[in-house]
Amino acid sequence: MTNFWHATPQQVYAELTKLEESGLISGRDVIGRGRQTKRVFTVTGSGRDELSAFVAVSSKPGAIREDLVVKVYASEFAEAEVLAAELEERAERSRAKMVVLDAILADLLGDDDEQTHLSTSAHPGRYLTAIRGRGFEAENHAWFRWAAAVLRARAAGEPVPVRSDPVALSRLVGDPAGVESVGHPGG
Repeated sequence: MTNFWHATPQQVYAELTKLEESGLISGRDVIGRGRQTKRVFTVTGSGRDELSAFVAVSSKPGAIREDLVVKVYASEFAEAEVLAAELEERAERSRAKMVVLDAILADLLGDDDEQTHLSTSAHPGRYLTAIRGRGFEAENHAWFRWAAAVLRARAAGEPVPVRSDPVALSRLVGDPAGVESVGHPGG
């Protein structure tokens, strides 16, 4: 779930405590080998009912809350190379997340193709959300690389790469979807 919902450990533990006190989950302690005891939770019948009710209610549209995008918006006040370097660093983080998500997707598929998995899996939502996360990171990767290249080109007085030129863009970011050499399960 950490691939699409950010929460600090403190937030997670506080929420788990509330859920357990409300009877929506039940927890038990599991003693690990050479490790501290960990708590494992199971969703109760009431919790399943609550999840069903939650899923039935319309969700609010998502919103981008990204400090780096604000920095790019105010890029005329920044040193181009400093901001471009931060964009490249974030592009690398997105690429690394894509690799992790590719492994998760491959693990979820197992020996199945996507059609079979989506038709027969008891938990298709896990695959669907991992695909969404991968697409999100691919778009981030491509945008971070492109924005860095635009800022560097402007600083050097060179022509800027434009998104409407797929050949130039693919030279810049690899695959226009931002996937470069990272494979895509089932494709």
